[in-house]
Amino acid sequence: MKISIWIYLTVLLVLSANIITAKGSPSYYCYKTTDPIVIDGAIDEKAWIDIPWIDFLGLVDGSKAPYPSQAKIVWDAKYLYFAFNVEDAKVWALVGQEVGEPRKWGDPKRFIMRRDGFVKIFLDPDSDGKNYIEIHINAFNNSNDVWLEHGSTRTDYQDVDTSPANYHLEWDCPGLRSAVKIDGTLNDFNDIDKGWTLEVAIPWNSLIPFSAGRCPPEPGDVWRSHLGRAYKSKIGADRSYYAWPVIGIKDCHQLDRYGYLIFSENAAVMELKKPASATEKNPLEWKMVWCWTLKDKPDAEVVSLAKSLGFNAIQCSRGRNMVRECHKVGMKAIGVVGLGGSSAQRILPEEEKRLQLEKEKATTPNSELLQGGGEPILGGEVCLFDYRCPDRPETLEYAKKCVDKLIADGYDGFALDGLGYKNFYACFCDVSRAEHKNFMKHHPELPPEQAIFRYSSEHLISFCNMLIRYAKEKKPDICTTCHIWPDFAPDPLYGNKAAFDYCGQTVSWFFVPHWKMDKVKRYTYEVVYNESRFHVHSRGAPFIGIFGPPEHDRHKKEPERLRQVIGIIKDSGAKAIQFAELGHILNNPEIAEVVREELTSSLD
Repeated sequence: MKISIWIYLTVLLVLSANIITAKGSPSYYCYKTTDPIVIDGAIDEKAWIDIPWIDFLGLVDGSKAPYPSQAKIVWDAKYLYFAFNVEDAKVWALVGQEVGEPRKWGDPKRFIMRRDGFVKIFLDPDSDGKNYIEIHINAFNNSNDVWLEHGSTRTDYQDVDTSPANYHLEWDCPGLRSAVKIDGTLNDFNDIDKGWTLEVAIPWNSLIPFSAGRCPPEPGDVWRSHLGRAYKSKIGADRSYYAWPVIGIKDCHQLDRYGYLIFSENAAVMELKKPASATEKNPLEWKMVWCWTLKDKPDAEVVSLAKSLGFNAIQCSRGRNMVRECHKVGMKAIGVVGLGGSSAQRILPEEEKRLQLEKEKATTPNSELLQGGGEPILGGEVCLFDYRCPDRPETLEYAKKCVDKLIADGYDGFALDGLGYKNFYACFCDVSRAEHKNFMKHHPELPPEQAIFRYSSEHLISFCNMLIRYAKEKKPDICTTCHIWPDFAPDPLYGNKAAFDYCGQTVSWFFVPHWKMDKVKRYTYEVVYNESRFHVHSRGAPFIGIFGPPEHDRHKKEPERLRQVIGIIKDSGAKAIQFAELGHILNNPEIAEVVREELTSSLD
């Protein structure tokens, strides 16, 4: 029997509701636009420029589609906008607008989903796992829309109640606007088409009935969504589903596996902060590398190797001799405050079961399914690593003692690492459950899942700020930095809200599949543009992960890919950068040379 957050907390909260279990699903930042979007099917407006595509993969197994399809999302004061790009050699559809929408299941000729290929939008406006909408649109620009009170009642296969009491076919999305543009000829099977594009605008007013929270949303609000394409090679053929996120079973009604849609107030169009002049030197001032390998090499050699690559700060907690060797060559010595290695966190029973299955399947925690605390690429990941519970007071006290030791050893600063949740959104130990209960009591306007997200997010930020304040009181000139890890799924880039001097947030993760460049660029933009939004002294330090010991050669980044990533960071106007890890960089001479060239060169 499925155990939800709500069921798990009922004894404590004495409340009645039925919500989903949050999981480590992928996130997508939904950017705000002030530029007009003409709903004509052509994705050519300024508002869409530089917005990253969401690529659809096999609904069950994450496989590649025979014809790729993608989506983008933006918003403004009136609408939530979707754009789809659907490649296809044969664009066809049967259910035209003249047939009208179905009002009962016994009318299959009116159902797009039962006859055609289509794109689909699922949206849960307040992330409460109930009262969500489903919209299908085909190449005729005909739409079927429905709202459901709840999704599947099983987690192992689709079990959706399609009775009128749950599956409301009578609902038409008020004010829905959509348009299709076909690159080819509709329903001509004698030519070769390229595909079709679609633009959709959903007015906020039409979503208000399904949201217990704010609608329109405010920046920072998190909804859940599932997008995809149903592909049919010809009339009468079987359907294949390609979607975001991957669900793991053939069921689009597993709401706890939907992606997180994070609303951002940043402009949709990005212009990087180019240097003031073409002759300005390399803008990077803080260039830090993490080091946890090279244990067989003496401190002086490790420092020399880091210095030779262009780094001026190194995180390497080896003690006072390491500090002396750093200071001899003018490098900053940074010690780590690591919160990993403890089993104090508690996750939900069903998450424990899933974790055990993942351990059995994975030969390494760095497999494609298990991203080692980076952004989950498939819904439902639980991190194999253990962490101290950030909600417990003793964790902060432990971190303070680590800071005391680093100051006593003469370190110039500390780097916080391992602050986060094993399931990427919350802990469920006794202390955490009590904190959730108290937070819900003071925020009755929030659905329970949203309240847990909000508590976790706010507590991660307050933990950082309390530790920073403690360190500054002990040593006013101490340098504070971090790597925001493990990922916090409802808001992966929350780090700018913490008062670090140099906030390390991932823009290029370690393991395959390596992030696409539009995502690298967009995340770099977030890290750099928001660096001093909350704390005037803070600087964003885009973090690049490099992993590649011989036994895991497939995870190595190509030298030119790495050069391109560093170029994006330098072009953004970033003043700081972080790399991990020194030993892995040195394992590949070509990678090491790219790092050396890029960190020591001037801008072209």
